[in-house]
Amino acid sequence: MSSEPAPIPSPYFWLRFDRLLTRRGRQLLFMDWAQRLLRERPGIVLKALRTQGVDRLGSSYLGRFPVELSTTGGSITESVLQRGQYQFELMASLPKGLVDRAPTFVNVGANIGTTCLNAIEYGFKQLVAFEPVKANFGMLAHNLEGTGIPASLHHMGLGESKDSLDIHLHPVSDGRHSLKAQFQQGLTERIQIERLDDQTINAPFVLWIDTEGFELEVLRGGEVAITQGCEAMCLEVSASICGRESALKIIDWVDARFAKLLIPAQGEITVEQARARVNNPELRQFDLICLEPRRQAA
Repeated sequence: MSSEPAPIPSPYFWLRFDRLLTRRGRQLLFMDWAQRLLRERPGIVLKALRTQGVDRLGSSYLGRFPVELSTTGGSITESVLQRGQYQFELMASLPKGLVDRAPTFVNVGANIGTTCLNAIEYGFKQLVAFEPVKANFGMLAHNLEGTGIPASLHHMGLGESKDSLDIHLHPVSDGRHSLKAQFQQGLTERIQIERLDDQTINAPFVLWIDTEGFELEVLRGGEVAITQGCEAMCLEVSASICGRESALKIIDWVDARFAKLLIPAQGEITVEQARARVNNPELRQFDLICLEPRRQAA
């Protein structure tokens, strides 16, 4: 069976059947065609919408959450339109029973809320989310409203120390804004940086970090909170953004505090294998799950 997407009817399709259909029929057929196009070739539709000045569109997430998406959302928006979710499989890589031990989910770099919605679907009972970019934070608040889950939302970034910094805005992917200077894309936005250690978070908690190269700074600013209350953690290791040296320091940092490292869909790895992934020039980034805090082992 061919995996090729269904062909998109040409405009002449409607002309040929114009006399055979009612106006309502044509409208329904057009909507069906438009929905198929969104699912099969979302990039084309999003580009067309941007040229018409459209920056937002509504959709459904995981079949039960109404969400607002950005037409400059890149892979996040495209995945939601095609699959109804974004990276839920990553959330499902967490061990069963983790929610019972650590019902609070902390999301640093929450973007528009897809990871938080994944956490709700997985069973977490309380959310704490940090997002520094104004447009993303607005959609985050909108998308989590009405979920019925207590959520503490913070319009700020997290780092090693309190500061006010310029974040570089990616022109066509709202999930790739970065504080790293080598990731400059043109426009910037001034954001407030705080420390995780200065935040009030119910422990134990699960920590999820996706900050486009700023992960090491987040970890260093959360030394006490993570050591004392973090039951598990998932973070993106992006040597292509933060540099190989910083990425290796991330591996050493988590190895000193967690006894077990996992690569989603692949399984447990050693710290040496994690370092090898960082040193692989063909591997731009990877997600790393950290389990079994060493405070428990001690």
